[in-house]
Amino acid sequence: KNTNEGFENQENINTAEPASQRVVAVDDFDYFITMSELDALGLESNLILSMVNKVLSLNTDDNFSAMDIMTVDLFEKKADFIKIGAPSSYVLTDNSIKIIDGSSLPLGILDDLSPTGCSFDLQDGSTIILLSDGVSDTFGSSTDLVEFLRTLDNKNPQFISDSILNYALNKEGGIAKDDMTVLAVRIFNKAS
Repeated sequence: KNTNEGFENQENINTAEPASQRVVAVDDFDYFITMSELDALGLESNLILSMVNKVLSLNTDDNFSAMDIMTVDLFEKKADFIKIGAPSSYVLTDNSIKIIDGSSLPLGILDDLSPTGCSFDLQDGSTIILLSDGVSDTFGSSTDLVEFLRTLDNKNPQFISDSILNYALNKEGGIAKDDMTVLAVRIFNKAS
C-alpha cells in the first residue's frame, strides 16, 4: 500500500510513579518475564497471555495484574483493544468520545482466560487514551472522565495526559496512592 495513505502517530506517556504492572514478576523464581520478551520469542499472543495467567494463578499471594493491550493498524485506520481487568479506555474524535470497556477479570484470578476485545475505526485526529486504575478510580465513573475530557480545548496528547494525571493527583491530595499512568496517542493523516 501507499505509505502516504496511512496515519502517523504522536504519543505521550505520563506516570506518577513507575508502573510495576508493565513487568510480570514471578515471585517464586529469581527472574522476571516481560510481555515483550515473550513476544520476541515468536509466540502467539493468546499463548503468551495464557502462560502469564497460569503463572499468576499458581501464585498464592493474590498477585493479580490488569492488562490493557492496544494495537493500531495505520493503513487500515483501525485500533484493536484487548482488556484484561483494565479500566475503560477512550477514543476522542472531533465530534464524539467513545468509551472502550472491558468486562474480564485481571490475570491470575481464574485458570481460564477470557479477555474482552473490540475494534474501533479511527479518523484523522483521533486520540486514544489508556490509563491505569489508579487514575480512573479518582474520577468515580467513566461518565465523569468523559465530562472532564469535554472541558479540554486542546487536542495535544501531552496536554491531555498531563491534564488527566494532574486532576487525578489533585484528587488524591498530590500523592499517588496507586500506580497512576496515562497514555495518550493522537492519530493523524500522514502529510504527503
